[in-house]
Amino acid sequence: LVRGSTLTNIVSLNYTNTIGALLPPQTASWSVVARAPSIPSGAVTFAPTQTTPSDLVTATVSFTNVGDEAARDAWVNLTLDPSLLFVNASAPATLALNVVRFALGGQGPGATVIYINVTVAATVVDHANLAIGGSLSYTDGYGNLLAPIGLAPDSIEASVPVLLLSVTPAQASVEAGTIAFFNVYQTNAGSGVAGDVRLTLPLPASFVYENDSSDGIRTAVGSRYTWQWSNLGPGSKSFSLELRAKATVQNGTFAELLFRADYADANGNLRPPAAANASIRFRAPQIQFGFTASPLVGRPGDTIRYALTVTNVGNSTIRNLWIEDALDPRLDFVSSSARVQVTGQSPRNWSFTDIQPNQSETIVLVLRINGNAKARDLISNAFDVRYTNGEGVVIGSSRSDSQDVFVSDDPMPLVYIGAGGLPLGLLAAFLLIRRKRVQIEEVFLVYRDGLLIYHLSRSLSQDKDEDVLSGMLTAIQEFVRDAFVYGEHRELHHLDFGDYRILIERGKNVYLAVVYAGKGFASVRKRVRSVLDQIEKAYHGVLEDWDGDMDKVAGARDVIREYLLKPAGRPFQGLSFL
Repeated sequence: LVRGSTLTNIVSLNYTNTIGALLPPQTASWSVVARAPSIPSGAVTFAPTQTTPSDLVTATVSFTNVGDEAARDAWVNLTLDPSLLFVNASAPATLALNVVRFALGGQGPGATVIYINVTVAATVVDHANLAIGGSLSYTDGYGNLLAPIGLAPDSIEASVPVLLLSVTPAQASVEAGTIAFFNVYQTNAGSGVAGDVRLTLPLPASFVYENDSSDGIRTAVGSRYTWQWSNLGPGSKSFSLELRAKATVQNGTFAELLFRADYADANGNLRPPAAANASIRFRAPQIQFGFTASPLVGRPGDTIRYALTVTNVGNSTIRNLWIEDALDPRLDFVSSSARVQVTGQSPRNWSFTDIQPNQSETIVLVLRINGNAKARDLISNAFDVRYTNGEGVVIGSSRSDSQDVFVSDDPMPLVYIGAGGLPLGLLAAFLLIRRKRVQIEEVFLVYRDGLLIYHLSRSLSQDKDEDVLSGMLTAIQEFVRDAFVYGEHRELHHLDFGDYRILIERGKNVYLAVVYAGKGFASVRKRVRSVLDQIEKAYHGVLEDWDGDMDKVAGARDVIREYLLKPAGRPFQGLSFL
């Protein structure tokens, strides 16, 4: 039946009199109007239009029974967006996944409202439309199921911060000792407010912090710098950052600036972090020495010619280059030849400017051995160098290898050997040379960090002289470690150890130390230097980054044994040993 329809009943009465005559009929009627519940529509409604993750949001489900009978039973089924989590409601409810069900009884004519509280998932994305929809089913007063209706859905928009981070320049070439400028851009591309933002930068060891223009709160713990902001709304924010490259950065090395922004929304929910980086390549002057002396043996009154060449092998200009030579008191200045004038007395100074990459400057210095020198003296000479970057900031100092000149004995005794006494003279000379010959007893090959690679011995016994050898090795390793710490140009050629003398020669990656007794420094050093040069040349690729594998340098042991420990110390081809 259709609600409101009228049902009419009619009763007719036909009758007769006592003689059977038909009398006029009589009629009567009555009407019944059909009643039923009627719920034509319903709706879900959100009060706010936007929400932030973790907000508690209230929605209502409303419908009206416009009929004239109560609905004995009514069922409301709601479907929630996956980013909406049901909390509670004003009516008992059951929950299955994202579907909420309400079972209602006796819904008489009039309006019904159910209040629902939901929370927004912390992981919701910006501008997401979070909807709730559903359906309503009900019966009449006798339990007959009537036609269900759909509930008009409603949605609420998620308002979430989305932070983007960038830095310019993303790639840069920076000169040692200069300030590099970077611009850091933070953009909140979302529609929500970032309640807390922390931008961090672990500063590489090659940089020093100078300044920035940020309006955030800056803190530093060690080399880690942090900038903090609160309530960062949609839009962009930027600041400039000034970092100074250390004067000690090596030419051609690299560094990475790794920026990271961690942030939360207005309710404190952490959002995925943003990151940006800048790649830095360092430019720096780098000097390379070429230093020779001739002759290496002389007597008082003789002149020695020193030639020093300094080359800028780096990728940036040397604005100022200062070279000085603190003359040994046994040497007198004779002359100097260079692009600039020599100044000073002791030390002698040369000042050069604007040394371009790959440009060289040469100084030829002539000195005379004076009367302060004694026979068998060893006179060392080396140049000290300081230099700046292209802006005139001092970034480095170094020292050349030393060139050693041996002051020879007076040769007059040999003059008296005449032609008639030639056999006797030759015998005397042979005995003199034999007497002066020195014999290398121990050889230590040590890596640049002080690690012993090889120890080879001619005569000392490990059992008999263990303490002696241990003391020698300790002295050598301590010197090597100190030389490595304080700079590659720190030099020390001789150590006296009881009755023995220790000669140490430095290479780029290894040190070669020999133990010998007696005199003959110049000849021993010449042999050791040649062997060291051959080892460095043969094993250059291995020694640059040696991993401790002895097999990779096994041949060095044979070279040392062949050319330093065998009798007569056989020289390399093209070289001559005394």
